[in-house]
Amino acid sequence: PIAIEIMIGIVEGLQAIHSAGLTHGDLRPANVLVGSEWHVWLNGMGMRGVYRAEPGLAAAHEARAAAYTAPELFRGAAPSVASDIYACGVMLFEMITASVPFAGETPVLTAEAHLNDPIPSLRQRNPAAPRTVEGIVAKCLQKDPAQRYATALQLLNDLKAVRDALRFGKSLGWSPIDLPDSAGAKATSGDIFARKSAPPPPPVEEEEEDDIPKWLRTMIRLTGALVALGLVIGVAAWMAMRFAPEDRPVPQVVGKKLDEANRILREADLEPEVRMEGYSEQYPPGVVYSVSPPEGRVVRKGSKVYLWVSKGSRFVEVPNVSNMPESRARRELEGMGLAVMDTVEERKSAEVPLGYVIGTVPPAGARIDRSRPIKLIVSIGSGYDAVPPATPEPEPQPAPSNAPKRTFEVKIDLTDQPDRRIRIEVEDALGKRTVLDELRTGGQVYTIPVEAQGGSVKIRVYVDDQLVQEIAR
Repeated sequence: PIAIEIMIGIVEGLQAIHSAGLTHGDLRPANVLVGSEWHVWLNGMGMRGVYRAEPGLAAAHEARAAAYTAPELFRGAAPSVASDIYACGVMLFEMITASVPFAGETPVLTAEAHLNDPIPSLRQRNPAAPRTVEGIVAKCLQKDPAQRYATALQLLNDLKAVRDALRFGKSLGWSPIDLPDSAGAKATSGDIFARKSAPPPPPVEEEEEDDIPKWLRTMIRLTGALVALGLVIGVAAWMAMRFAPEDRPVPQVVGKKLDEANRILREADLEPEVRMEGYSEQYPPGVVYSVSPPEGRVVRKGSKVYLWVSKGSRFVEVPNVSNMPESRARRELEGMGLAVMDTVEERKSAEVPLGYVIGTVPPAGARIDRSRPIKLIVSIGSGYDAVPPATPEPEPQPAPSNAPKRTFEVKIDLTDQPDRRIRIEVEDALGKRTVLDELRTGGQVYTIPVEAQGGSVKIRVYVDDQLVQEIAR
């Protein structure tokens, strides 16, 4: 049952390959991996042509693959579905009998056996093998590719039928191909088995009490076959590592300057490529802060390694440009990569000359995101208004002495924000006025008491000159 279970896994993988319009071409135990619960993986697909194209490997490959090569491939035919099925027949024969059906002292003699020798009887080498399994093997090993299973799916169906019969005690007396009635029958010219070359069956003797039971002898043979298969797989893994392209780990380049990282990667026969430049709070500008594949990952020689390079911190401290001409202040700020608003806020000032900068919004020293624009506050001197009003606003009337005083609490959440300028305006019985205009530190929640007078009150909250809240009571 183990041999059948493994072969079912092999043929299931083969059927998937054939369904994609491909062939394996180098199916043998070296290219079969068996895991827990008899899960099977196939590798080495298409490698036959690679080995044969390399003179240094062709002879070594031929010596290992000859026992599993279909006759037509020795005549120069290309690998096909039929040649893959032939290899399955050889491996199933080997798992059951611990020997391959055709063998020679050299690859040439092995090829001649595949081409000329009749198919040996499976049950003469292992009498415990069911007739059905012998027929499946014989059909896989037909010299004429047209006489084998036409598809891997047909072979898979027969193997599953054998597995079900073994599980549920059903008869295995049927065969997918004509077989002699008895393993000891006389050979005829039309026999598909090599009767004359096979040794005669041993005489049947009554088993003594200390003889090894037939079932135990069969299990010993199966165990030997599996051990041999494991050894072949181990040798194949060693060959794969021996002749595979040279691998190497990705070296450590995070924290290195870009030029140095490029040099290190090229010395390791890897190809560096900058994927993007981004902000980093940990690494200064021009330093690699991330790499893919990650450091230590084993990759093939010549593989690309993608680098992420720091542009520095996303945040910057607003410089002090007070008492500079507006044009120079703009150049200073833009030279640091900061955005400056086209519009300015004009204010009267007796201390700062006309056209010079009084300050900025946000103010100097504030730590802001580089993408946040900065507004300049520019002096218009002390002699005139920046924008004369068309009509003077009426003077606010004093509130009635009996107008009630009221206190409101305004909540401003800067938990996930940098420093912001907060301005609160009140419109009540005393008129319209600003009661708060100052910079508040980010990362906090503020509760600000606001006093107003009269029965009708409006409170407007601005964050960096943007209205964010309006209260009407």
